Amino acid sequence: MVAKTTALMHRTVLVLHEIEGYKHREIAEMLDRTESFSKMTLLRAFKQLKEISSQQEVSYALNR
Repeated sequence: MVAKTTALMHRTVLVLHEIEGYKHREIAEMLDRTESFSKMTLLRAFKQLKEISSQQEVSYALNR
């Protein structure tokens, strides 16, 4: 359950910041968290996306 909650928070912060254009201060207020939490969550979300992307590239290369 923790992994699903974490993934949801990553997705939420990513969408609010990158797609909706909210600032970290605004996101922190919405989620009742600190601004640094918002920033760190966004960094972790990008890291997770990069890992997923790398795994998919490897999988694609192996299946060619």
